[in-house]
This record gives sequence, C-alpha cells and structure tokens, in this order.
Amino acid sequence: MGKPNYCAIKDCHNKSGDKGRFGRTIKLHKLPKEGIVRSAWLRAISRKDFKPSTYTSVCSDHFPRGEGRTSVHKVPSLHLPQKVVKEGKVRNTKNSLSTSISETESILQPSISHSESDQPKPCCSIDVIEQTHSYSKTPMRTLCESGTESENVPLSTASCTKNDKITQTNTPPAELSVQVTRPEIIIDDIASSDEEVLFYTGLPCYQAFKALFDTLIAAGADRMNVDDEIMMQEKSYRKLRLIDEFFMVMMRLRLGLLLNDLQYRFKISTGRVSRIFNSWISLMATCLKSIVFLPPLQTLQQKVPDCFKNFSDTRIVLDCTEIFIETPSALEK
Repeated sequence: MGKPNYCAIKDCHNKSGDKGRFGRTIKLHKLPKEGIVRSAWLRAISRKDFKPSTYTSVCSDHFPRGEGRTSVHKVPSLHLPQKVVKEGKVRNTKNSLSTSISETESILQPSISHSESDQPKPCCSIDVIEQTHSYSKTPMRTLCESGTESENVPLSTASCTKNDKITQTNTPPAELSVQVTRPEIIIDDIASSDEEVLFYTGLPCYQAFKALFDTLIAAGADRMNVDDEIMMQEKSYRKLRLIDEFFMVMMRLRLGLLLNDLQYRFKISTGRVSRIFNSWISLMATCLKSIVFLPPLQTLQQKVPDCFKNFSDTRIVLDCTEIFIETPSALEK
C-alpha cells in the first residue's frame, strides 16, 4: 500500500499538488509525533474512532494564508469541521460544575450548573479573543444570547436549565498558545506614553519601537530557536509574546537589568532570559550592523583628543561619568 497523499481532516478532499483556496500549491504536513501539539492536531482532524498512522497529514489550506505549519501557526485552524452539540438532559446536582480551562485550547466549553431551586436562567456562550499568548490575568468577556455584555466578568460557569440547549460560538481553535502568568510589565502597559517608552527602551516612541520590531520579524525573529523536534515538547513553547521578548531585551540594553531582575519581571527562568537575550542580540547584530558606522583609523586619529595622541592604535574612547559622593573628613577617627 502506497503512502497516502491526501488531507486527513474530515470533509477535506485536498491532495498534494492540488491548487488550494489561497492560490498556492497544496502541501501536506505530517502529524506531530508527540506532545500537546499532536493532541491539538487530532482535535482538528475531528474523525470519530480515528487511528492515526505515521503517514497521517494535514494540508496547508488549514493554516493561515495557506502557508502550512510555521513557528507561529503550529496547529490547523482554518476550514475545520463544525462540531454540533446535541440537546440533552443533565442530571441535577447541588454543587455547580466548575468550568475546566484547557491549557492547549483558547476556546472555553461552557459547563452547566444548577441551583437547588432549579430556576431557569439564560444560557450564555463564551467569546474568547484569540491571541498568540493568553496571559492569566487577561479578563474574559461573557456575551449572552440577548446581545448584552457583562464587563470584566471573571471566568465562571454558564448556568442553564436542564432542558436548555448549550450554545457555543463558532470561533475556530486558536493557534497553539500557552496560558502563562502575566509578566509584571509588558509593552502594552507603556505604549501610550512616549516618556515611558524612552525610559524603558531608549527609543523615542512606541511607533519607533514597533517599526524596529517589525523589521526584525521580517528578518526572521519569529523563527529563532525553532526546532521541530524540540517544539513538540510542552516545556519548549514560548512563554512570552515575541514583542514582549523584544521589550525585555531592550530593557536590559537600556537599563542594564540583571538576569534575576528580568526573571522576576517577566515570570520566566534566568536560563530562558539568557537564551532569549542572546538570540535577539545575535539577530540585531546581523540586521542592524549597517547603521553602526565606525570611521577608518586614519580619520579617527585626526580627531582623537590630545591626551590620546601617543596611543596611535586608539579606535574607541569610552566617556565615563564620575559620580561624586560624600566622604568623611576624618576616616580614621
């Protein structure tokens, strides 16, 4: 039996080499071998009693812009089969069922709770904004069928009567994201203040910060330290958004913060801080070296201060500021 060359997702009939929805040639991507990425793929495939094989693949049409799996979009999220939730009776209980939030999905399944009086209550659905990362302190919003919105509602169970139908938004699964503890500070906290952006990053405004970030992303910042085998393991997923990684690097360059300080501020390990910093610095050195101009030695020797005239090989002079402090007039006494 030959190697299958078709997409495994239910109701998808694409084959390798076909023309896709986005005008691109269809490519097949193999099912990850292990980890939570594999579980997310199997949920996207949505086949009952499905037994995956080593040849199980998903076509590139199920990824943004038809580009297939990338370091940013690791899980199929487009043109997936819709799941139908059937109406049914639920056993009455005195204690409300708590809502379970999955670490690998950004869609929340509303749980059912009942009060002792069994009073009918409106059934609600959860509307979740998809983001690359979901920090745990980010408030969720609950939208009721009536169209009203309750602001700053904490995550809780949606109450329904036993004969009510459970409704769910048709939001597709977000690309695999990891819900982590929110850092003490992120770039969004200071984006509206040019003064704070200058203080923390050395750049004059958020627009300049974003322009530099976009330049580095175009140069491959989103593909740094990405290894398919390593990324299959949960522990290797990014704990910060890329823009917050860059923000952390700029804070260290601007303020000279120590690794332990950044570990506390961004809620990650010192080892991860070090790896992130080294990766960004290497990329920045490659991308920005053209704007760092060092004149020839002959030109520098013409402008060197008199006190350095006897040092013919001087290229760079570091101007250090002396800070005067109070000293005791009689130290020995």
